[in-house]
Parts: sequence; C-alpha cells; structure tokens
Amino acid sequence: WQDWRNLGKQGMAVGGFVGEIVLDNHDLEDIFWVLAVISLFGVGKGATYGAGQVKLLN
Repeated sequence: WQDWRNLGKQGMAVGGFVGEIVLDNHDLEDIFWVLAVISLFGVGKGATYGAGQVKLLN
C-alpha cells in the first residue's frame, strides 16, 4: 500500500464524472436502491482514497 499523497512529484491520474444529476421521482423508482448502495460504499477508481462519492439529497 502506498499513500498517494506522498509519492513526491509523481502524480496519480484520477478521472471521472464530477457534477450533479437531478432526477425526478419517476426516474428514481427503478434505480434508487442502486444509488443507496453506492452512497454507502463508494465506487470506482480511487474509492479507498475518498473518490467515488455519491451523495443523495432530498
């Protein structure tokens, strides 16, 4: 295990989606359970470093 913050001048490439998605109630009916699980565990590259966050707001 390496702490990515202490790699000196060598960087770690991290990409992905940043932003917001607004869904109405009709859209949420089919995928809410997936979003709920994702918000609990985090997903994607770098999730162990705090990336991959999903926040559900009402």
